[in-house]
Amino acid sequence: MFARLSLIAFLLCLAVVGGLLLARASGPGPVKITFLSVGQGDCTVWQDGSTTVLIDVGPKTREGYDAGERIVLPKLRKMGIRNVALILVTHPDADHVGGLRAIRRRFPMAKVVASARFKEHGEMLWWLKEAGVPVGEVVWVEDRSRVRFNRTSLEIVSPEWAPGLNDNEGSLFVRLESGRSSAILTGDAFLATEERLQKRLDWRAQILKVGHHGSRTSTSESFLKSIEARWAVVSCGRDNRFDHPHKSVMEILRRHVDVFRTDMQGDITFEAGPEGFAMNQSPWNL
Repeated sequence: MFARLSLIAFLLCLAVVGGLLLARASGPGPVKITFLSVGQGDCTVWQDGSTTVLIDVGPKTREGYDAGERIVLPKLRKMGIRNVALILVTHPDADHVGGLRAIRRRFPMAKVVASARFKEHGEMLWWLKEAGVPVGEVVWVEDRSRVRFNRTSLEIVSPEWAPGLNDNEGSLFVRLESGRSSAILTGDAFLATEERLQKRLDWRAQILKVGHHGSRTSTSESFLKSIEARWAVVSCGRDNRFDHPHKSVMEILRRHVDVFRTDMQGDITFEAGPEGFAMNQSPWNL
């Protein structure tokens, strides 16, 4: 069942922010999804004409290196993105939320969306404060929300999570769809969470953003088969210390899909067409 309050919040923020964006647009523009190469972290860009949604915002290291400032913002400028409507934060790990301050400073009207499970999570609250985002202005997803804007259907699911569990387990599950083009992103969710939601959601998509940067804690073969994806994208840093993506996960992926890797291929973009997503770049595993 879809959360009524969360859905209303989405409709309000998109009606206002999205309306302003469309009013400034010179034309409808294509629907695209781009997986940015941000090192050992995540940032995905969904563009529907002039309306842009970010899923995660790149890493920030303990040494102060901010990929949001150094990588994401320059790439968004190069892509011609002048406004961001929504910033979805899958969970409060630094490699996913670290760039929030830089992104919000550049796009102060963007609504931040996060799982209500993390509403009192110390690390999430710290990142929001660091970014200057009041807790009361965050769109907190209680369970499941869906909204349509322009040509896109956006569905967000907040898995069950409780204090004491690894925060990866509370990662938002996101499905974006435009016509026959679709993608699923699962943050850093573990295998057990995938299994629970696999039974509940019955989702399908052309593209799977591989969970947890290709760690062996995510992306079971049964989950991959259930999605029936054509392509999988791994976002990870070159020669990272976690050995992502793991060999066992890559073996599973190669048996079922074409694989793309940001550490090897850089930014990866798919553009929607009448028959679904298409792209010119060759898969990494050819």
